[in-house]
Amino acid sequence: MITFTIISQYWKYVAQENGITLKPIILFKSNKIATSLSANDRLLNTVQSLTVDSLSHTINLGYATYKHENSIWHKMFQYYKKQSLPEVIRDLQWDFTEETILNANDKAFLSEDNALLLNTLEEDNNPIRAIFAVAKLNEGWDVLNLFDIVRISEGATSTKTTTDSEAQLIGRGARYYPFEYNGQRSYTRRFDLIQTDLKVIESLHYHTINENAYIKNLEKSLESASIQVKEDEYDRLEAKLKPAFKKSPVFKDGKIYINKLEQTTADDYRTLSHYNVTTDYEVPYELTVEQHYGKRQAHPNPGQTHESTWPVERIYIRKALQRKPFFHFNNFKSYIPALSSMKDFIESPNFLGELTFYVSLPLGLKLHDLSPLSKLKMVEKYLDYVEKKIKANYMKERGTPVFEGVAMSEMIDDYYIELNKVNSKVSTMSETLQKRNMRDNHWYVYDKAIVNGLESAFIDFINDYVEQLKEKYQEVYLIRNERKVKIVEINGTRGFMPDFLLYLQGEAYTYQVFLEPKGGHLQLEDRWKEEFLLALSENENIEVLSENEDVRLLGIKFFSNEGDKKKAFREDFKNKLL
Repeated sequence: MITFTIISQYWKYVAQENGITLKPIILFKSNKIATSLSANDRLLNTVQSLTVDSLSHTINLGYATYKHENSIWHKMFQYYKKQSLPEVIRDLQWDFTEETILNANDKAFLSEDNALLLNTLEEDNNPIRAIFAVAKLNEGWDVLNLFDIVRISEGATSTKTTTDSEAQLIGRGARYYPFEYNGQRSYTRRFDLIQTDLKVIESLHYHTINENAYIKNLEKSLESASIQVKEDEYDRLEAKLKPAFKKSPVFKDGKIYINKLEQTTADDYRTLSHYNVTTDYEVPYELTVEQHYGKRQAHPNPGQTHESTWPVERIYIRKALQRKPFFHFNNFKSYIPALSSMKDFIESPNFLGELTFYVSLPLGLKLHDLSPLSKLKMVEKYLDYVEKKIKANYMKERGTPVFEGVAMSEMIDDYYIELNKVNSKVSTMSETLQKRNMRDNHWYVYDKAIVNGLESAFIDFINDYVEQLKEKYQEVYLIRNERKVKIVEINGTRGFMPDFLLYLQGEAYTYQVFLEPKGGHLQLEDRWKEEFLLALSENENIEVLSENEDVRLLGIKFFSNEGDKKKAFREDFKNKLL
């Protein structure tokens, strides 16, 4: 039992160390109520009686078992080997208590409070971390922050009908959880193609005892439902710098230029806008619907809607603030030093004084038709957004227009990417990585290009123009930026890592060109990145700290495979570089 709680905490810790607020849920699934109630008691007793010696024994045993496997279990036990176990135990005993475990089989479960807890598991103020249940949660229940399903059935049937039902539950649990990372919320996977521990929080894990018949039928059920399954082992794709490039003067003496950062001060945060918080807030229809147990839909379809403007009354703001511990003034004041009182926060136009919601409602439903509780929930949801923004943006470093050089040998190195092995019977991701042999392409600094389809098309484009580039420049190198070179918007706190750098050394200048292939679905969301890149050659305030004053920074429009956008990239590329 303790193993499932520490792996759930591992997801939480990995997210926390990367600035992500995450509350992973475990579902303990059984076929008998007695089994479920017994397991519930066993979990509580195990966690509350946990000692450093018993936890250390579990971790050491797990580490020895998985030491030679490249699996999530190896990563998890290795992580805990380096942690302070008394602190881990305190966290476990705080997170897994009678108040944070919900048993859907208990007679008291059907109370209104429990039903509300079950249907609001993704909300920050919902304390639940684990749920024990039998089949009653198979239908009409959906939760995005479910990270582990643990099958604890004893003597359960292994028929195809049983595993079909389980596959249905896994399919709902595996829906993508749109957590916020680097100030942005995404509804697609972000970490499959890069080397990072964060890929573990884009996975659902299903744990069951090793019954051959059951697992065989479950695989068939998952295949029939077109649910992608990944094993716990990884393929390792490596890209190494070419020996000839490592011997070149460009690598030995060259530099990569990134902009200097400056620490913000309390004086930089005098309004909510300084935290990237808007007080004109759009509320989608589904947030205004009062949820009832068993009635929740994954994708509400309200039909035609109209937008109602709601200047939020202060009575709702005050009540919602009282229900959120973060906004208690003694705590809150440390994040907004400009505040003199909560009255100022509620009434000042610099803060919530002009808070306005734009509420999407079905035709025929008016704002006054919504209950006070629905309105209060909307304000609470908004305050969750405000809290995250304030925590994420307060006292962050800000980009400056001054770019300084860092030795290329420090920024560019061999790298590898770990990919989950994919069951060959199940359909794979649409954005599959390709491993291209680049040994004969002397202008590419790595022996291999580990890229997706769009990035591969981008490399083909560069290859088509290499000879023309070599006619104009003495040195031409394309460098894959694997999470090392980061630039931050000038006078802002948003940063990103361009996918590629093109290094061009001419007679008069050395050019560092930032290049970014971008799929159509991200063009609008990442428009600010393109605008930042394009401004590099036009911003008169940009200063490059170079010994010879012969370095120029350039940004090119996003590369795309779409006709008009690819044409725009080609024209920008040729105009600036050829």
